[in-house]
Amino acid sequence: MKKSEIFEPIPCPICNNKDIELLSQKGQFGLLCFVSICPNDGLVFLRPRWSKERYISFYKNEFYSYYSPAELSDKVSESHYRRIKKICGRLEQLKLLQGKESVLDIGAGMGWSLKWLKDNYAHFKRFSAIESSTRCIANLKNVIGANIVSDDIDSQWQSTGFDLVIMRHVLEHFLHPVEALKKVGDNLSPHGIIYIAVPDMMNPKGSLKNSWFRSAHTFYFSLMTLTSIASKAHLSPVKITSENSELWGIFTKTSHAIQRIHITNVYDKQMEIIRLHQRKDIILNTYSTMKNLLLPKKLRSWLKNQYRKIVA
Repeated sequence: MKKSEIFEPIPCPICNNKDIELLSQKGQFGLLCFVSICPNDGLVFLRPRWSKERYISFYKNEFYSYYSPAELSDKVSESHYRRIKKICGRLEQLKLLQGKESVLDIGAGMGWSLKWLKDNYAHFKRFSAIESSTRCIANLKNVIGANIVSDDIDSQWQSTGFDLVIMRHVLEHFLHPVEALKKVGDNLSPHGIIYIAVPDMMNPKGSLKNSWFRSAHTFYFSLMTLTSIASKAHLSPVKITSENSELWGIFTKTSHAIQRIHITNVYDKQMEIIRLHQRKDIILNTYSTMKNLLLPKKLRSWLKNQYRKIVA
């Protein structure tokens, strides 16, 4: 194992528990991926995980070779705007876009979401980003005209007064989600809102081991654990819901004097879902192996029926 890939243990960021249960040691692309769960609250997260130095190197140099290489295209197409259109549709439905003048996109990629906002909402005047990829930073500066607040969410950055902060599928990548959200909250305008979207661990999609569990995803949130993490950062949900394996919500900053919400332990429910998908993975892997071995059709049919019973 390379020195840069030494794995570090962490306690549960919700309850500080160090007695964590290991669920899996492998994730997508066959990479080491120690997915664990806290029995006190049901939060799923990587423990141990890569060091900070390893993650910095990964996001600067490797991330886009594994995920969404099309995002690095210099030629923008309608497909690049699909996500920001969905976000704006959700915000408009809640009447939360009116009057917004400044936006911070965290994990902005090449900046196409900011470009779409600039082209379609005249009331946005200030466009900022936090992004680690050097290629993306160059495009954000030179093509989009965005201000780069930082290349690392954990750095000592400050750029107050944001009316809208977009955190689409980035919170699950952070090493310190509570501290990051506190920092974001401190940089909101008085009526600012934070849009957060993450994969929903209560509704995983595809194989856990081969797709859902990833070295890049340090946390796997459910509605309750995401709300608990946000509450520790003094953020309160205006709306939070699950849709097609995605958990998304709108959050605002609350007074430090407001007591944190009571944490409901979702361990039992979370483990029920994990075991269901683990059984599904076993059936699918067995079926695939048997199909390749050209075993009897009746046996393959039986395995299909078992799979249907599990996911029914």
